[in-house]
Amino acid sequence: MKILKLVLTSFICIALINCGKKKEEVKPLLEVKEIVKPTPVVEKNELKIQFSLITDEDDLFQVVFASLDYETKQIIRYTELKKSNDIQEFSGVIDLDKESFPEEISLILGHRKEKRLIINKILLKTLDNEIEIHGNELTKHFIFNSYVEYDEVLGGIVTKEINKNLLPIIALRKATLDSLY
Repeated sequence: MKILKLVLTSFICIALINCGKKKEEVKPLLEVKEIVKPTPVVEKNELKIQFSLITDEDDLFQVVFASLDYETKQIIRYTELKKSNDIQEFSGVIDLDKESFPEEISLILGHRKEKRLIINKILLKTLDNEIEIHGNELTKHFIFNSYVEYDEVLGGIVTKEINKNLLPIIALRKATLDSLY
């Protein structure tokens, strides 16, 4: 019985001593002071056309956005492409908050030398719509001028000189352009 009293007294003493002490707070390993929410990315209201192609000659390619605002207005984006067996990309972009939606989009396929092109894909994109055109769908979406021939066997384009002039142009069909609105 004395042992039991001694054990109980010891237990009560230890409990009373521990109750008087302040408990140490357990600090988390990582302290979060403020939760920062990421700002949502707001895309610009723009029209972008991007080309992926292979060319067998160096030349200056141009994307032309044409609109009629009181008078004829054109915005031209230039890109110098090099001869390569690898796919190269170039694009043209206009800000639709500053410019009106174009009534025509054309691609000038250089003017220095005749060439063969293989167009892998063309991507047209606005804030709300996107159209992807593959090389085998070019005649469905583009009109070719007389300096351009579509080679169905190669699945590409051949530019040609006429009367010592070279101005190969492909223009986006109106129906395709209108589907981007």
